[in-house]
Amino acid sequence: MSKSFKKILVSAPFGRSGKTSFSIGLARALSRKGYRVQTFKKGPDFIDPSWLSMSSGRPCRNLDLFMMDKETILSSFMTNSIDADISVVEGAMGLYDGIDYLGTGSTAEIAKIIDIPVIFVLPVQRITRSSAALIKGYVEFDKEIDIKGIILNKVARDRQKNLIINALEHYNLPDVLASFPKDDKRLSIPDRHLGLIPAKERLELNSVIDSFADAVDEHMNWDLFFDIIRKNDNLSSRLLSDLVSFERFFDVRIGIIQDVSFSFYYPEVFDFLKMSGAKIEIINSLTDKHLPDIDILYIGGGFPEVFAKELEGNDSLRRSIKDFGENNNPIYAECGGLMYLSDFIENDGNKYNMVGLLPFGIHMDKKPVGHGYEEIEVFDDNPFFSKGIRIKGHEFHHSSVSINRSADIKFSMKVLRGNGIMNKLDGVVYKRVMASYLHIHPLGFKDFIVNLLKSVYI
Repeated sequence: MSKSFKKILVSAPFGRSGKTSFSIGLARALSRKGYRVQTFKKGPDFIDPSWLSMSSGRPCRNLDLFMMDKETILSSFMTNSIDADISVVEGAMGLYDGIDYLGTGSTAEIAKIIDIPVIFVLPVQRITRSSAALIKGYVEFDKEIDIKGIILNKVARDRQKNLIINALEHYNLPDVLASFPKDDKRLSIPDRHLGLIPAKERLELNSVIDSFADAVDEHMNWDLFFDIIRKNDNLSSRLLSDLVSFERFFDVRIGIIQDVSFSFYYPEVFDFLKMSGAKIEIINSLTDKHLPDIDILYIGGGFPEVFAKELEGNDSLRRSIKDFGENNNPIYAECGGLMYLSDFIENDGNKYNMVGLLPFGIHMDKKPVGHGYEEIEVFDDNPFFSKGIRIKGHEFHHSSVSINRSADIKFSMKVLRGNGIMNKLDGVVYKRVMASYLHIHPLGFKDFIVNLLKSVYI
């Protein structure tokens, strides 16, 4: 199909430039003006998208060239933008940064695929005319990238702002759309690990996001902004429904633990499960006492270490999950789910008992233990993936594993890129339980959801 989209991509020269806070505020400000806003995030992470989803009231979608091919990227963008008025894409790292020196998989490559104009967030601490040199470099580095506007961040005073604006005008560079003073604290939010804390962990979220929107609304030149996003050509692509085929599993009941402890799920997981006809049972690890009547359990990632005391306190659910696994029922766990199925989590000198299905303990570190893309090859039998296949995903964990019991651990995945659990191995298998540090996107490995549901019959 072919359709014209109003769209904008927010990028920056490097991480922590303020582009995420600005993107969140922009999406909420546009929503408050009555626009239906669809957000996207370049890259595999879950944290920024949780804020972007909250800001727009619609699930944010990931666009990632390591995990997905170009056709899937374009198809996902079109499919999810069809019923939106404006699409806002937040980039990652610097505009031209990718997985190698050529910028493979960069925000710039995403911009080319979806043919989207760019607004560039530039922190300007202690510079004036040099801002023009920086912007000129970004504009001319790749002429296929259409940088349409500049956001000045961390401006000291009006004199600095005016010098920068005059310099940009003198060299015929893109207009300044907004300028944010460095003492405007409305665009600051706390970190957790790398990036932003998950939105579901925050109290009074809407007031925080509204403060971002207030700042954007106050400083944005909306006439220039809307002039930029109106000038867009049609895009043509197949919809996702034409790219992904589904088997039907009307008789399968899948339980998913989704709460503040385990919130890292791509929205396509639920989209594809609904399309398959499977019945979804949402489980709360902190308040539910027993598993419902299900055929398979899926535990995604999150921050179980933050809620380890509460998870330990819900011993009845922990026993219910352990019994479910010991009775040879399928359980699939990613990252935080792996941690939850272990014997214990040790964090800041405190040890908390977990489910105890997997014979190892989890130890938290202040620094990332595994951070980045992960690619694996399946080399041994397991309930979910055939031997010989390769899967691309990502890992992001501050935890490491130590063998805690005298038991043989069976691994099923060889890590080709990344860290995995230990010794370049991932995918622990016990009975019909499988746990790994690998986060899989359903658009990167399109058989993922079907494989989960098929495990019920194995």
